[in-house]
Order: sequence, then structure tokens, then C-alpha cells
Amino acid sequence: MARPKKQDAIDIKSKAIVEASALLREAPDRLSLSSLAKRIGCSAPALYAHFTNKDDLLNRVRERVFTEMVEMRQTHIDEAALCPVEAIRRRGHGAVDFAIEHPALYRLIFAPSHDASAHEINLCDESIGPITDRVRTVLSNGSAKNADAIARTIWFATHGAIMIALDGQLEGPDQARWERAHATVDTVIDLFLPSH
Repeated sequence: MARPKKQDAIDIKSKAIVEASALLREAPDRLSLSSLAKRIGCSAPALYAHFTNKDDLLNRVRERVFTEMVEMRQTHIDEAALCPVEAIRRRGHGAVDFAIEHPALYRLIFAPSHDASAHEINLCDESIGPITDRVRTVLSNGSAKNADAIARTIWFATHGAIMIALDGQLEGPDQARWERAHATVDTVIDLFLPSH
């Protein structure tokens, strides 16, 4: 009886997704299918059998990281226990903190440079939907009809500040850029939801 090959003893697809995520955290420029195959201990052809190409791999990693980000926020923030404005504020600051800690993963989720059209993750439902719900709760008067537009503006301003900070387009050292991104979260919320 033939001895099983090493690559048959591991779950190549799952291991590849985990290790690609780790590589993106450590050294995003070094991620390639051949370097990944070496890292997980299989041959490149064995890896190619599980992913159509690098874009397919990145889409699988993107889905996993997005799920992890959502679960991490749910673990660290009990939004139900917070007033709606504070819940929105914590979401915004959490997004900034995630980008600071995992810049390559933030880009992968929210600004992918690969073809991500085949694998849709519902960013709108998870990012803007909960903000809209909380804005509606706060604006119980006639202005509640603008909740969608206000939620989108809060999210767009937060995401825009994060991307500008990631790209180094704000003046000053890293810490100052990220402080401005955090300040943007508070400023845009205070503009639309004052004294709540």
C-alpha cells in the first residue's frame, strides 16, 4: 500500500485561507500561491487544485477576515447595552482601530485591488444597515426619513478618513493621521446627531 502524501494529510484549502490571512498580516507583499504552498507544506499544483487563481484565494480570505472582523466587534462591543449614538461611535472607532492593527486586511475587505466581483460579501448590510437602524432610533421626529442618507454619510466619512490615513495622505506622523481619523468619526456623528 502506497504511503499517503503529506499534502493529503492536511486540509489544504482551509490551511491556505488561514495562512494567507496570516501572511497578509505579516508581509502582504510576499503573498503568492507558490510561497503559500511552501508555507503550508504542499506542492503548488495541490494548492492550485483548490483555488482557480490568486483572486479566488483572496476572495476566500476576504470572506473569512470579514466574518472575523464582525465577530470580533460583537465580542468586544455590547451594542445592545449602549445608547444608539454611542453604538455608532464605537463602530466607527472600531473600524479605525481595525485598520490601524490590520491595514492590509482592511484594504482587502473594503478596497480590494483584485477582482472581487465573483464573491460578494454584504458590506452594506453589515456596515451601513446597523448605523441606519440606530440613526432611526435617535431621530424619532420627521428627520428620521433622512436616516439612510445620514448613515451613509457617517460610514463614507469614516471609511474615507481611514483610507486617507492608510495612504499617508494626511500630514504628520502615523499617530497624528490616525488621531485625525478617530476625530472624523466623532465630528461627523456630532454634526448629524448633536446633543444625543
